[in-house]
Parts: sequence; C-alpha cells; structure tokens
Amino acid sequence: MVWDEQKKESNNWLEDNRETIMIYGLPKHGKTYAYCSVIEHILNKQGKVYVISTDSGFIRTAKAYFGDKIKDVYKNINLELVYDINGIRNYYNEIKGNLKKNDLLVIDLLSSIWEWAQIAFAEEFAHGDIQNFMVLAMKDSTKFGMFDSNKWNYIKGLHKFVEDIIIRKPCNFVGVCDEKDTKVELIKGGTKTQTMLENIGFDELTTRPGGMKLLPYQFETIIRIGMEQSKYFMQVVGDRG
Repeated sequence: MVWDEQKKESNNWLEDNRETIMIYGLPKHGKTYAYCSVIEHILNKQGKVYVISTDSGFIRTAKAYFGDKIKDVYKNINLELVYDINGIRNYYNEIKGNLKKNDLLVIDLLSSIWEWAQIAFAEEFAHGDIQNFMVLAMKDSTKFGMFDSNKWNYIKGLHKFVEDIIIRKPCNFVGVCDEKDTKVELIKGGTKTQTMLENIGFDELTTRPGGMKLLPYQFETIIRIGMEQSKYFMQVVGDRG
C-alpha cells in the first residue's frame, strides 16, 4: 500500500510544487517577518500552517505582519512552542500524518537543534555540574567534546530526522537558521575550515547558516536576510532553477 502511494506520487511529479526554503541571518534582522510572507501565500492557497518556534519570537512578529487580519488567519496557523529536541520531534510526529502538499511547516530556529544536542550531551557528561565539567575540560582539552562511535550514531539519527522533513517533503518547508561569521571560523580553523567552506559553497561569502554544515545542500532555495545602513536586504545565496 505504501509502495503504491509512493509510485503514484512519483508519477505526478510535474504537479509537485512543494518548496523547501532556508532563511538565515542575525537576530532581529527580519527572518521571521520574511517567512510570514510565505505563510500568507500558503494561507491564500487554502493551506494550513504549522510553526515550531524555539524562542517565542513568532507571536509578536506575526501580529505586526498580519495586523487586523491576524484574527482571521489565526485559526489556520498552528503554533507549537518548544524548548528541547524532544519537543520538536514529538510535535512533528504528532502532525506529520495530517500534513498535505499545500501546507507549510516552519522550524524557527532549525539551527537550535544541533546546539541543543550539544547542550544535552554536555549536561549528561557533567551530571548537572556544568561549571566543574568546563574546568575539567580545560585541564584536558583532548577529551573535551569527544564522542565514541555510539554517541555519534545519536547525532546521525538527529540529522536523519531533519533530512526526512526536507527531502521527503510532506509539505512545503521553511527552515530558519542563525548566522555564522566565516571570517571568525577561518581564523580559528585555518586550512581545514577553508576546505570545509569550499566544499559547502560558502568560501566566497562572509557568512553561512548555523547548524549542521552540510544542511544547506538539502534545501532548494537558500536566502540570507540582513540589514545594511538601516535598510533590510534579501540575498538569494543558492537556488535550484
């Protein structure tokens, strides 16, 4: 049955207009306001919207963007506030059976997932005493952050969870990421970092999206939102077609 549905899906590929968009930039530079325009487009097409927010920032911006229309669109925007990895995964598993092609899923911030993973591992190693853990790590930096093969499998599983959303595309998807300064990374990492940036296509840019380094490869469109001289700008960093 599942195979029949997948085969039917692949035969209708010309009618598939689902989009995956990465938006990245510094805090308070317009990322949320930018994807509100995507939300408006989806709602105009009679789709439903699901927003997973890691910092509660969506609420105020949505009110500002939609203005008097917020009460009308409110019933078709499902907002889930999450504060850890399990919250994101549990909510996605809860809604994925209801997602339709013309719906929209937003994870803001997507890059928080990997930061939370690092924090979760550090807390587990520290047994609740982060300060002492940091002191011990400074004394023997060679052991700091080292994962054995089993622990790396958990990290791979986390990335696979995100890949399933982007590649399998149950609906339209917007992943919002913070911004990393590549110049700072180059100073710290040298030749190794230069090679990494070349491999992911960000060696000629001063910034890259936060989160897992190969993540931009999975998206069809990559957009940087920023400000220069008090004016907002949108830079299309990469796009398929």
